[in-house]
Amino acid sequence: MAWKRQYLEGAPLDKETFRARALAAEVAFGSGEISGITPLSRERLPALPGRAWRERRARNLAALRSALGEVPGLRVLEAPFAATLVFDSPARRDQVRAALIGARVYPAVLWPLDEIAHPDIPPGHRELSRRVLSLHCDFRYGNRDMEWVAEAVRWAVSGRPGTPRAERGRGLDVELQGLL
Repeated sequence: MAWKRQYLEGAPLDKETFRARALAAEVAFGSGEISGITPLSRERLPALPGRAWRERRARNLAALRSALGEVPGLRVLEAPFAATLVFDSPARRDQVRAALIGARVYPAVLWPLDEIAHPDIPPGHRELSRRVLSLHCDFRYGNRDMEWVAEAVRWAVSGRPGTPRAERGRGLDVELQGLL
């Protein structure tokens, strides 16, 4: 998270190194013993503006939905924590995911059920998991970011060459002032 903050503040961090470390950390989450919250985090938790962050996330989700509009082969689920996109096929999801990563938008695959070998997971659930992407809409972002991400999604779904029309400039429209 410290690296992410430095990146968002404009520090010259190599995105591929950052992404490799983030993916390695995700893999490590599944190993070892379950731990509690760190003492530092426990100490700082009461000072965090959770309500303001939830409100920002809700505004960002609404802004993304509005900017995205109707996109053939895509629907947005009602989810309070992220923009959850459901595509008409796994191939379309994978194409859009690759295009977004190429445009420096990093969607999450939150429920990769193919990797879980459990006989009680219905085939339909596995199939749905191959068609879902989630886009972060948390307090780090503002309306311009959501509009840019919506443009990037429409561009990626279209399969047009090049890059999304809108440019992000320096990076994200982070609006942390007043939230921390």
